[in-house]
Amino acid sequence: MILKLLTLSLVLLSLVGCGGATPKKSETKQIKSQNYGVVLDKSEQLTALTNYLVKKELGIKKPNFPKKPQKPTLLEPLELTKGQYEKSDAFEMRVDAEKRKRAYGIKTIEEQYKLDVTRYNKEVKRLTNEYNSEIQAKSLAIQNSKQKAIIVAYNTVYGKPFIEKKVDYDADLEKFYAKINSSNGGFSESVLISVPVNEAENFQKNIDKTETKILFDFSDEKLVMTKILVLNGDKTYEALPSSKSYKSSIVSVSLDSGSMHLSDSNFMSTSLALNSGNYGELSYSEELQEGSNDIPRYLAQSDAVSEDTSKWLFIIGIEEYEFTDPVIYSATSAKGFKSVMKKRFGIPEQNVRTLIDKDATSAKIDFKLRDMLRRVKKGDTIYFYYSGHGIPVPAQNNEPFMLAQDMNPAYMEDKRFKLQNIYNALYKSNASKVIAFVDSCFSGGTDNQALIKGVAATRIKPKKVSFDQEKMLIMSAGSGIQYSNKYDKKLNRLFSYYVMRGLIDNNSDMQRLYDYVKSNVQEQSYKMGSSYEQVPVYKGNIGLKL
Repeated sequence: MILKLLTLSLVLLSLVGCGGATPKKSETKQIKSQNYGVVLDKSEQLTALTNYLVKKELGIKKPNFPKKPQKPTLLEPLELTKGQYEKSDAFEMRVDAEKRKRAYGIKTIEEQYKLDVTRYNKEVKRLTNEYNSEIQAKSLAIQNSKQKAIIVAYNTVYGKPFIEKKVDYDADLEKFYAKINSSNGGFSESVLISVPVNEAENFQKNIDKTETKILFDFSDEKLVMTKILVLNGDKTYEALPSSKSYKSSIVSVSLDSGSMHLSDSNFMSTSLALNSGNYGELSYSEELQEGSNDIPRYLAQSDAVSEDTSKWLFIIGIEEYEFTDPVIYSATSAKGFKSVMKKRFGIPEQNVRTLIDKDATSAKIDFKLRDMLRRVKKGDTIYFYYSGHGIPVPAQNNEPFMLAQDMNPAYMEDKRFKLQNIYNALYKSNASKVIAFVDSCFSGGTDNQALIKGVAATRIKPKKVSFDQEKMLIMSAGSGIQYSNKYDKKLNRLFSYYVMRGLIDNNSDMQRLYDYVKSNVQEQSYKMGSSYEQVPVYKGNIGLKL
């Protein structure tokens, strides 16, 4: 690792040089041929070059903080001995005088130390304020230079991105299926491009004239692909990675930039708002506006399906928890999901179990689920919906748990609510088909906030769970360490909103439903900012019919 880090510095010097000139393609190609002791792939070249260009453009030096005052030492112990010819009264007076002298000396030392610390803190505060003021003044320039650096680095390493001429259009979803490559190779992404039907023909006619732009966010010395824009004529369209060939968008390499820590609680902290590894984040957030839940309106315009007693629905929606923070809009989404499923799938009320907020205690969930499953017959279908907190338990190898309304996330011991055991109960039932929608990411938090109060928003990767891959399909709000998000604009959970919209518009094909949900949730989460990234995932038999 050390060799690789040292090598990066040499590579960067060969690419950029001391003068900061734009690197040439020929210089980039020399990376693999020169004997640096390690070969960098294209993603490492891109990150390393971007990191260097941003740091060079930043040009703000950390202040040289003064040396902390050393804590003073106490006076040496002093032993007084009564003289042979000294009266006791005289000896006591001498002792008292020495005590007063030493007390005055200690007080003088303390006051001088306090003064030194005050001067130190004052100087640290001045230097820190000057540093932060300089950062603030250059914040816009930093953002601009960051994007310029990314563009230069991308064009140098990968070349010019372009969209292949062969594209397929799905008129029902109003999306083009396409592939984006780069002229120097190394970058290839299958994408979905949302294009209205009335613009689709013109888009395809001008496909050879399109311009493709790849946008990245650069934070914590990592490049995260945030957007792919396709410029076709006077129109700009956003392309989202397709599930058919989706890969992680993060390309990164560790660079040892160092850090500074000045400790001791009695001193003012010298931790700076901006260090060499953090250049802020780009946020593509919409302006706040009053939200509107339009699910009831869309549902009212849809057709009702005849009742089918072979279908069962189990709903858990917990917004208000007894021992932790709420999950905003979970109750609203759970009620909406029930309405959608009853109308569009003909599920009779007697086959529905609905547990929302205070009705979703651990005892009620356990009883209602067991009671419903014992009534399910062979050939029946179970639909399962959960919106609430999910928590991985570190003491149990990050085993994921569902959190009932009356459960404390700090004490997860009820094995009935292990996600694995919930899934076991579902797929071991008499049902021939189980389809679950889980609006919880099991990463330890929701809406970019920590689940356990007083703990930072640490993201934990939960342990994988297993189930019958043939008879069961689970669509989840997000993957890995992602958080699930609320959707203020629509007064619902983000994942649940697009699941309901998809079910209203298309109630048969799970692959089409997943593509619709994933592309829309991913797009909206990008607009919230890079730390809110949410990409729905599925596991199981995607060929099951709803």
